[in-house]
Amino acid sequence: MKTWDWDISLTEPIEVQYEYDAGEEEVTYYSDGSGLPATPSDVVLLKFMYQGEDITDLVWELAHHKKLDELELEICEHEDTGGSYDWEDYWDKD
Repeated sequence: MKTWDWDISLTEPIEVQYEYDAGEEEVTYYSDGSGLPATPSDVVLLKFMYQGEDITDLVWELAHHKKLDELELEICEHEDTGGSYDWEDYWDKD
């Protein structure tokens, strides 16, 4: 198992544990005239750690169920309808 520090502008990076397979190079010909195409490399993400805590379930939930897309839409709808406007922010409270 390998690790990668995923720096996404948090106080510290998310540590990603993964397995890597380099794939196979193309074999252009064997003595009988046949050959094999190359196989691509592959990465399998195994675990996500942040500040010593396992956040794997959270990351998978967000990624696989498109929760981040839903969150963006929810926030956009909120902002589009003036949701962040608070008239008291502009009220002179003297």
